[in-house]
Amino acid sequence: MEVTSWWWRRMPHLLSSRLHAPCLSAPRIDCKNKLHRASGGDVGAPCVARCFLRINNGSPVEPLLPHRPHSTVHNQTMASSSLLATQLAAVVVLSAMVGGAWSFTNVPPGPNITATFGGNWLTAKATWYGKPTGAGPDDNGGACGYKDVDKPPFSGMLACGNQPIFKDGFGCGSCFEIKCEKPVECSNKPITIFITDMNYEKIAPYHFDLSGTAFGKMAKGGLEEKLRKAGELELQFRRVKCKYPGGAKIAFHIEKGSNPNYLALLVKNVAGNGNIVEVDVKDKGGEFQPMKHSWGAIFRLDTPKPLKGPLSIRLTTEGGGKLVQDDVIPVGWKADTLIMSKIQFGG
Repeated sequence: MEVTSWWWRRMPHLLSSRLHAPCLSAPRIDCKNKLHRASGGDVGAPCVARCFLRINNGSPVEPLLPHRPHSTVHNQTMASSSLLATQLAAVVVLSAMVGGAWSFTNVPPGPNITATFGGNWLTAKATWYGKPTGAGPDDNGGACGYKDVDKPPFSGMLACGNQPIFKDGFGCGSCFEIKCEKPVECSNKPITIFITDMNYEKIAPYHFDLSGTAFGKMAKGGLEEKLRKAGELELQFRRVKCKYPGGAKIAFHIEKGSNPNYLALLVKNVAGNGNIVEVDVKDKGGEFQPMKHSWGAIFRLDTPKPLKGPLSIRLTTEGGGKLVQDDVIPVGWKADTLIMSKIQFGG
């Protein structure tokens, strides 16, 4: 588990003038979101919470507390608490001086965006993290379990969705069109993104924390960097069917640690609805057994009776579509292996 290197950690951006208190979100092992100052600079810490003040011109005031190593904080708990209280009061005074309202942001999430939600455009907040032209996470992974998301077919066009979008992992792989009208750098032309990660920040009913690449793609030509300097903006979004180029088929990754009594599968490159909600497995001569959702896009089966290959897989999407690939996992299968199927849902 990654341990934070600095005292300050991640915070939501604010468009209006307000003091933003810690979002109190619990960090996860695979959560590596990063937030950017209005200048586009990387704060460089794992995601949880951080306070800062955005004054009327939209520029953030630098944190009042200095960066400190994690170990220092543990050794100075009482002193830090006192210092925090004093400096927080100073921020409140400064907020009043610049005329900005201050509040604790804890916006309830919106209804889950399902495959049957419809094609109407909805409103969401957008932020970005990682490198300006990167795919988001430093390791090019995320809370869905996908790897190399900077490469095709994802190509860095990614987002961390908040709960009604990520849905505890059941939203992994789903696709959305997004666009922005303001600021002036926005093109107002829709682009398509994939959900590959999660965020806990309760700054809006719907919140997309985009990769730097995806955020910049909403801009007019040549204005990508200027748009990224906005830090946070309002966008419009809608759920769409996922389409993969070149006739790509669904892939299964047999996760590390899998063995005849424990099988964990990552399902990816799913067209159509994009997200899988049920996976069933059948060994040679047996019946289909339901796998349990483990995390992200990974499903697992614990069985006292060893599985014997070849194994057949049955998939169910959020929209109710089903596909079966017989004998897709061969005899003598091994952990940490990628297997390409011959099946795909219609886009």
